[in-house]
Order: sequence, then structure tokens, then C-alpha cells
Amino acid sequence: GKAVYKKTSKVNDLDVMLYYWDDRDGASFCGWWFGPKVGGDQVWAFHGEKATAPPVTGWKVPFDGDVDMTFTVQGRYTGGGGGKKDRRQRGQQDKKVDGEERRRQLEEQKRQIEAMRKKNEEELKKKAEEQKQAEDARRRSEEEAKRREEEEKKKREAEEARKQEQKSVLAIRRIIQKVRSAVPENFVLLKQELEEVLAQELESAGTQKQRMREESDKGLEQAKARVEQIDSSRRKDQEKREEDLKVKRAAVAKTKMLILDLTCLIVSAEEMAKKLKDTASPLQTLESDLSVDEVEKVAEGVENTGLMARAASKACTDFVLKKGLEIKEGFAPVQGEANETKAEVAKLLQRINTCMKTCEGATNTARSAKTSAVQRASARQKKKNMEQTFKKYDQDGDGMLSRSEVANLATGEYNFTVPEDTLDKIWHVIVEEDEGATGIRFDRFQLLYVMIGAARERDRDAQRRVLREERECRIQAIKADITEKMKGVAEATEEADKVVEAAEEKVQPLQIQARTMTSTEMEGLAEQVEESIKESRRVVALAKSQLEALSQGFEPEFAKELKVFVHSEAKQLDLRVGRMESRLSRTANLCSRFRDQAQRKRVAEEEQLKLAAVEVIRYNQIAKHWSREDLFEQFDRDKDGEISLDDFVAFFDAADLEIRDLRGRRGHHQVKVELATTTEAATSSSSSAPAAGVAPAVKKVELTKTVLERLFKEMLEEGQEKVSRDALIRLVRLFFKVVKETALTDVKSIKDSQVLRRLELNEVVEVYEGPILEESAEVVRIRCKICGTDHEGWATVEGNQGTQFLKEGGGQFTVVKETILTDCFSLSDEKEHESSRKLKDTTRKVKEGEILEVWQWPRKEESSGLIRMRCRVKNGGAVGWVTTMGNQGAVFAEML
Repeated sequence: GKAVYKKTSKVNDLDVMLYYWDDRDGASFCGWWFGPKVGGDQVWAFHGEKATAPPVTGWKVPFDGDVDMTFTVQGRYTGGGGGKKDRRQRGQQDKKVDGEERRRQLEEQKRQIEAMRKKNEEELKKKAEEQKQAEDARRRSEEEAKRREEEEKKKREAEEARKQEQKSVLAIRRIIQKVRSAVPENFVLLKQELEEVLAQELESAGTQKQRMREESDKGLEQAKARVEQIDSSRRKDQEKREEDLKVKRAAVAKTKMLILDLTCLIVSAEEMAKKLKDTASPLQTLESDLSVDEVEKVAEGVENTGLMARAASKACTDFVLKKGLEIKEGFAPVQGEANETKAEVAKLLQRINTCMKTCEGATNTARSAKTSAVQRASARQKKKNMEQTFKKYDQDGDGMLSRSEVANLATGEYNFTVPEDTLDKIWHVIVEEDEGATGIRFDRFQLLYVMIGAARERDRDAQRRVLREERECRIQAIKADITEKMKGVAEATEEADKVVEAAEEKVQPLQIQARTMTSTEMEGLAEQVEESIKESRRVVALAKSQLEALSQGFEPEFAKELKVFVHSEAKQLDLRVGRMESRLSRTANLCSRFRDQAQRKRVAEEEQLKLAAVEVIRYNQIAKHWSREDLFEQFDRDKDGEISLDDFVAFFDAADLEIRDLRGRRGHHQVKVELATTTEAATSSSSSAPAAGVAPAVKKVELTKTVLERLFKEMLEEGQEKVSRDALIRLVRLFFKVVKETALTDVKSIKDSQVLRRLELNEVVEVYEGPILEESAEVVRIRCKICGTDHEGWATVEGNQGTQFLKEGGGQFTVVKETILTDCFSLSDEKEHESSRKLKDTTRKVKEGEILEVWQWPRKEESSGLIRMRCRVKNGGAVGWVTTMGNQGAVFAEML
């Protein structure tokens, strides 16, 4: 512990304690403190020194303020009642104070005093410098104020001069502007005003004096030119007005002549209209007793006159249409002269319309009157004929017809024998009601005609009733026969329904069976179901033909009614047959879908078999270090340059069908060497040997002769019986796609290689050798060629840290937009082929989603600008050229 000190006297009735506080409350509170109480909350000064005795200087007053260099601490010991013992104890205590610490404190105090002295000197020097700077600033400020005052004075004087100059320039330019827009009437006055303003203001223009002189001269010249131009324009306008006046007067004169000609035509048309009315007047007279022939003759005369009247009216309208523009030219008003031509033409047009209406009205009226006149003439002729008939049968000439004469009339005129009861009724109605008459008078002869006609109609009704009853009996017999036949049709329909139902039962489980059946089994089952559907269609067609036969073979007079009957009675059968046809369509669709599934399964199976065969070929090629030429020689046993079916099967008979993993060692990692096509020897035995202590995996591949025959047929090109070298290479070649940019180098070893070019993302390469482990860098490499280019070299498939640069793929495209497959690369060549062959024989539609195997990489067809690719359609095996990209950028096929 350290000693606690106390001031001998109190301050403001408070004790002054000096004590040391350790770091219990933190390092920032460790040191010597002044306060009224040891460890209390109230403190006055602080020193962070951890010495055993209180420091002399360097105290912070207040405790959280700056160091107060004037604050020092001196201690003294007061005598007490302890005597010698106490003094000895205090002496021992004083000896405990480290002398070195006291010296250090004194040196620190001297250093602080020296620092304070230097600080005071620097402050005095800085204060003197500041005073000097302030004096210099004051002097500069006074000089600057004086300079600004002089500049302001000059500016005011310049501003006054500038304002006066602007005022003079503005006054001069204002009058110049007036002069520039002068006209002959005020040019002299404005010129004089300009001279006066120049005399007054030009001297005050200052720097603009010469410019104002030039502008005034130029403005005066422009004004003179303007005035001369206005005078010239006015003369031309006057001449033009005089010329226009002459033209207008000539047009008015010409219009008046044309009006005179039109008036003559109108007068002629009006005369023809009057003649038409006079010609038609006999038809409109009710008292006229013209015969029908005479009426026709008058009507013919009206039509002829009407044609001439309309022709005369048309001549007027044609004249107006032809000469209308010339007539309108004379409508323009002539200055100082009255022009009535427009009003005259309006009156003439009104007369033409009136004339045309008169002709049309007279013609229509004559036609109506003709009808009435003909009716009147016909009525008169009919009455005359009736009188002649009455006289003919009035044999006794008493002016009345007796019963026998009425009977003779009916027999002679209508070949009709009037029954006695009818004669009684006629006599009762006509004769008995006519007082004083013993027979039928002529004035009631028309009523006799009516009653005889009614009797004749009743007789015909009776005859028609008999015929109708006979017809109805015939129809009932035919309907009974139809009903009997319909029973047979119903039985045939029932039989057809059972057959259709049987076909549906066969189709129902196909989707479930497709999961477990092979493609061959599915195709056999599909053929059975299709045969059943075919038989169902035959039976349904037979029932339908029997149903249709019910509506055929009718006599024409009964056909309409019987067809309605058949339609009504056979409606349910017809609907049932229609439903059976719909059911058969659905059944056929399901069967077709099942067959499509079988086809897809066959393609998938063939693809799996193809992959297995390719795996065997590639494995044997790598394991036995065959190049492409060596591989072809292994297939071509008879050395004829082509591979026959026997050669193909013999290769697989001799090949190793047990596939083992060929692995290369790379540190503690193992890299699987994919089976690939090579042009030279494969990797060395050390790189192809399995890793030490790891048993190689074995995969047994079974390829029957039937499978090999199917694969051989798939490899054959159109019209060929043997497989070519190119077809074999296409089967086993391998593509890699760039998934991360890397370099194409000239040699296998990365250490000794040079970069030929960069492999860009999504580029595709064809493998010529490898994959091979490059042991110095421990990476997998291939020798390859960039598809679509001539660049060939070595590329890294996988890095030594597992980074994938190339990934197997890129040899297939998918169709994204429907296009066509053609025989030729050039479309112009394709057109030549189409001239000698049908289009359907040379092209095939390639639908969206179909997969294409690349045979020749896409390249540009120069004549059309299309990007074309030779390929094989995976579904169906068709081979040809397709467009992958149009000349406008449209994409038809994309790489998978």
C-alpha cells in the first residue's frame, strides 16, 4: 500500500486528502487523486503516475482537464507527541522513498518547465507574427479598398458613356429600322428624319459611330431598293388586274353564248315534254272506249315520245356536264359591272329539272293509265263475249236462259254436266229471287258463271279425295315395310355395338401393358388390335349402309314424306351408329398412340443396342491400340473396301465383349478414360492399367446376331448393301462440348506446348485421340479438331483439381422450329431435283422436338446465306440436309 496525505488546513470547510487508487475500477482510474475523502465520488485533481510517492508536477486540474503546469505538490511532516520514536519512524519512512524516483521527478519537472518556457516563447513569437500579418492585411485591405474605389469610379464613368452610346445607337437603329420598312409614300420623310437623327446622335455613338454610319447607309440603300421593288410590284399588279379583267369579260361573254345555246336545248325539251303529255291524254280519259289494240298503240306512241323527250332532257344535262366548267368561268364578278349569269344558269337548271320531272311523271302516269285502260277495254270485251255467249245459248231468244239452256251452256263451255240438285239451287238463288223472271236474265249471267264454277270445284274435290285416300293407303303399306326392315337394321346395329365394345376392351389395357412389353410384343399386339378395329369398322359401315338404304328407292311422289318418316323412326339408330363411329375413332387413336409408344420404345432399344455395340468397338480400339484405319481393317475381313453383314458379325464374334474400366493414375485420384476413337496408338500400358490394389470392373455385353443385323441395316446408306468407312467412323466418333474456356495447344505435353487458339464456351470438338492422362501436369487431354473449322490440336478435358473444361456431347441437335429435310446441300440444286422428281420424294418435314445426329457440321450455303447441316433424323433414320439458321437469324435447330 501507499501512504495517504492530508492537508494541514481545511479548504471551504473540507479536508484535502491526497491518496493513491489502484486499478480495481479500471486502468484509467489508477493513479494519485486529490479529494475530500479517500475513494470518494468528489475529486479535484488527478495524476496517472504509479510512483510510491505523490508526483510534484503534471497534475490534471480538474481531474478530466488538461495538465496544469503551475500546480505543484510539496510535502512536510508536522511534529507530534511521539518524541524520538516517532521521528525515527518518520526518518525510516523517508528513507523508503527511492532517491532515484525523486531525481526522476525533479528532471521531469525541469523538462516540463523548459517545455513550458519554449511553449511561451513560441506563443509570443506566433502572436508577434499574427500581429504583423494583421497589420499587413489591414494595409492590403486599405489599398484594395482604394483600388476598388478607383475601379468603381472608372466603371461608373464607362457605364455612363456606355449608356449614352447605347441610347444614341438605339435611337439611330430605331429610325434605320423605320427606313428599311419604308414605302414610296413615306420614303422621303423617313430619309429626312434619318438625317436629322444622325446629326443629333451620331457624335454620341462613341465606338459605334462608324458602324452606325455604315448601317444607316446600308439601311437607306435597302429602303431605296424596297421602294423600287414596291413600285415595280404595283405596276405588275395593275397590269395583272387589267389582264384579269379582260379575261373575266371574255369568260362572261362566252358564258352568255353558252347560256343561249342551253336555252335553245331547254326549249326543245319543254316542247317534247308538252307533246308527251298530249300523246298520253287519251289513256287518262275514263270515257274513252278504246279497244285493247288501240290502247297498246297509244301506249307505244307514249313510249316513243317519252324516249324522245328524255333524250331532249338528257341533251340539256349532257350540255351542262360538258360545258359546266366553261359556264362557271363567267360567274366571277367584274369590277364595276353587274353579272347576272349565275342567276340565269340557276333558272335554266331549274327548268331542266322541271322538264325531266314532267317527262318522268307523264311516262309513269301513262303507264298506270295504260293498265287501267287495258282493264277497261278487257272488261268491255269480256262483257261483249258474255253477251255473245248468252245469245248463243238463248235459243228461243226470249232474253232468258231456261234450265235446259243452262245445262247446254255448262256442257258446251266447260264439258261439265250440272247435277239436278245444283240446277235446283241455281234456280232458287237466281230465278226465284228475280220477280217476274222465268229464266236467268243477262244481268244475272255473271252469278250463273260463279255457281257453275263452284259446282265444278266441288266435283274436282271429290275426285281429289279419292286419289288422296288411295295415296295414304299406299304410304301406310310402304311404312309397314320400312318398319319391318328397320328391325333387321336394329339387329345389325346391336351386333356392331358388340364388336365395337370388344375392340374397346382390347384397347383399354394397352397403356398398362406397354410398361412391361418389348417393342416387338407391342407391335404384334398393335396389329391384333388394329385388325379388330378394322373388323369393327366394317361391321359399323355395314349397319350404316343398311340404315341409309332405308331412305332410298322411294317413288318420287312419296319420297319426301317417307324420308321424313324414316328420319324420325331411325333417329335413335342413327345416333347410336354415330356414337359407335366416335368410339371407334377414340379406339383407333389409343391404338395409334400405343403403336407410337412401340415405335419410340423400338428406337430407344435400338439406341441402347447401338450404344452397347459402340462401347464394345471403342473398348477394343483403345485396349488394342487401333487407329481408325486399323479399326476399319478389323471390320473389312475380305479387304473389298466395304463392310458386309458377315464382316460386321465376324468382328463382334472375335471382339472382347467383357468391358473393363481403363484407368490412369493421377496422385491419389483416379480418372476414368472414356472409350474414344483414336487415330494413333492409345495410351501406354502404364496409363491404361488399373490402379494398384483396385480390381477392374467388368461389364459383359451380349449382342445377338439379330441385334447386329438390325444395327447393320440402320448403318446402311440409301441404296447401299454394305457399310462404308465413313458410316463406321460416324458410328464410333466422339464429340466433346466446351463448358469452360480453355486453350488448344500444338502438343500433348502442357509444359512444351504452344497455344494455337482459345476454345470458346459451347464450341464442339471431335476427338481424334484420347482421353489420355498427361502425367507431368496430371490432367486429362484429348487430341481433337474444332467442328466447323480446320483447327486441330490438344485440349484439356479435366484439370488436376477436378475442374471440368470439356464435357461429352454436342453431336446432336434438337429442332426448335419446323423445317424440311432435303437431299442436296444447295437449295438451287434441290430445285433442279424437284423438276425431275416429286417434291414429296425429295423433302421431309422435320417437326419441332425431333433429334438430329450430326453427319456434317453446319456451314454456310453462299447463294442463299442459310446455315445448312447434313444429319440423320433419329426417329425414322432419314438422312439429308436441314437449315439450322436462316439468313435473317431465325433459328431452326439448336445444339443439345
